Amino acid sequence: KIFKSKNLNKNIFKFKDDYLKKMKLYINQKFSKIDINKTYIFHHREPGYNNTSYMRGSNIKNYLPSIKYLLSKGYSVIRLTHSTAKKLNITNTNYYEVNTDKYINKMLQYYLIYKSRGLLCSSSGPGSIGSLLSKPVYHINSVGINVHATNKYGIYLLKKIKLNKKTISFKYAIKNNYFKFYLSTRYSIKKGYSVIENTPEEILEGLKEFINVKRNNKTSKLQKKFKKLLPSYMELKLYDSNISKNFILKNKKLFLDLIN
Repeated sequence: KIFKSKNLNKNIFKFKDDYLKKMKLYINQKFSKIDINKTYIFHHREPGYNNTSYMRGSNIKNYLPSIKYLLSKGYSVIRLTHSTAKKLNITNTNYYEVNTDKYINKMLQYYLIYKSRGLLCSSSGPGSIGSLLSKPVYHINSVGINVHATNKYGIYLLKKIKLNKKTISFKYAIKNNYFKFYLSTRYSIKKGYSVIENTPEEILEGLKEFINVKRNNKTSKLQKKFKKLLPSYMELKLYDSNISKNFILKNKKLFLDLIN
């Protein structure tokens, strides 16, 4: 069932009781050693997945420091994968990989995200589950006008943009209408645009913000100004979530003409 709600921080989705009971039993059988409430779910989209462009994809290696950081802090991490995804060589009893090509796991992913502490994702399908269930979402490597992190506990990072091999500011990209045609990769490339993935350091620092956002979710002046100056067609302007404070500070040159 879906209920109307103007509050993005409240659940708007309700599972059937028999589904919840079935998934809880399955979790207890397959993941008996973890506390799902202290677990983060992770999913990323590979470059060129399903013969699509590289725009939404990212290198799995860039996420490794963040996964290891969560594990070092006593959290569990469950990565949602598929049959051809590259497995990570992580030898930790609190790390799991779940192949969602299997029917039971395809159903399970909703429950895992629903019961988890939060979701780490890129611009990919499971990210929308986090939005739908009003979960805290850390959206990494976003390229567009919207993100899966929508409520006040959400944090996001944007891919940097290049024009003719030169990194440009976000205001320059907005002024040149990049975000109005970015979905057409062929057109973007024809115009000389490309994108740069978030670095392992940017992802890790953003993660540290994300896991502490419930204790400190005060929006900074820089975050407010960035959102205020976004054009009305960018959905980012309307969300309760925020761009990472650290990402702004570490990339001042890309934000100077927006936040000064």
